[in-house]
Amino acid sequence: MMIVYDDKNKVKILCAKNEGLAQGNSTGHTDFLNSWKACMERISRAGTAIEEDNAYMFDLVLKYQQPRISYYIEKLRHAFRFEEPAKRLDLGKRPVLSDVWLQSLPNVRSRIWIDDSRNEFKFLARSSDEADNNSKVALSAQSLRNVENEVSTILSIIDKLSTLDIKMANDPRQGTLLKELLPSLFALWRSTRFQASMKANLHTQFQQSQHPQKRQSEVMAALKFLCRCYYTVVTFIQAANTMQIFQNVECIPVSVPPEPSRVARSKAARAEGTPVEIAKSLGIPLRGTGWIGHLEKQTTEAAFKKLRGETCHVHAEIQMLLY
Repeated sequence: MMIVYDDKNKVKILCAKNEGLAQGNSTGHTDFLNSWKACMERISRAGTAIEEDNAYMFDLVLKYQQPRISYYIEKLRHAFRFEEPAKRLDLGKRPVLSDVWLQSLPNVRSRIWIDDSRNEFKFLARSSDEADNNSKVALSAQSLRNVENEVSTILSIIDKLSTLDIKMANDPRQGTLLKELLPSLFALWRSTRFQASMKANLHTQFQQSQHPQKRQSEVMAALKFLCRCYYTVVTFIQAANTMQIFQNVECIPVSVPPEPSRVARSKAARAEGTPVEIAKSLGIPLRGTGWIGHLEKQTTEAAFKKLRGETCHVHAEIQMLLY
C-alpha cells in the first residue's frame, strides 16, 4: 500500500507478503526492501535509469521471487515431462479418405446464404489456390510465419531451464537463462498473435500425450507468471524514472500475525463436528435439501476435516487490513 504525502516529495509504502515469498532467512524481506529502496531513490534522483540500475533491479526481483520462480519452473518441467502416449480406442476399420474418393465429389461452384430476412445471397466458390493471399480475414495462429521463430526460441530456453536441478537454487545457469527468457517473453506476450501461436504449438506438441489440455494450461499459467516477474521490474524502473516522490522512500514491513502456540491452540475452542453441525452452531441457515445433502456427503466431510488440520496462512491483503 502506497501513501503519498501532500507535498509530493516523499512516499510511504506498507509492505506485506504471502507465504509464497518465504525466504531462507529472517532478514530476507527487509534486505530486499532496503536494497529496493536504495535503487528506487538512486534512479529517481538521477532522473533516468542507467543500464547498471536496470540490471541491479532485475537481479533483485529474481532473487526475491526465487521461491515462486522455482515453483513455476517445476510446473514447466512436469508439463514437458515425457509420458507414454495416451491409448486410443480401437474404433474398428473405417474408410480412409483418398484422392480418388475426394475427386469423385461434385464440384460446388457456388454457395448460397440466406439471412434472417429471407434474403438469398449467392457466392462463387473459389479454390484455395485462387484465394487472395492478402485477405483481411482473421488469420489463424498456424498461418503466422513471423512468430514461429520467436515461439521456437522461447520453448528452447524453457527446455534448457527444465533440465536444471530444481534443488540448486543458486545455479548460475538458471539466472542466465531467466535473464534471457523473461525480457523476450514479456516483449512477445503482449501480442495476441504470439499467445495464439504458442497455444497452437503446445496443442501440437501435447496432442499425443496424456492430459494434453492440462499440460497446455500449466505451461501458459507458468509463462504468464514469469511475464509478471519481469513486468514488475519494468514497472519499478518506469515509476522511478517518472515520479519524483521516489526520491525519498520509507518502507514499513508489515509483520505476519504470530501463530498461536500448540498449547494455546489446544486450549482454544475448536469447531468440532460435521459441516452441517458447525453451520447450525454459527447460525447459518441451510435452506433446501441440496446444500444439506452436499455437506453430509462423506467426501465433503473428509475434505472439511483435512482443511481444519491444515496450517492457515494470512494473505498479504488481510495482513494490511489488520495493520
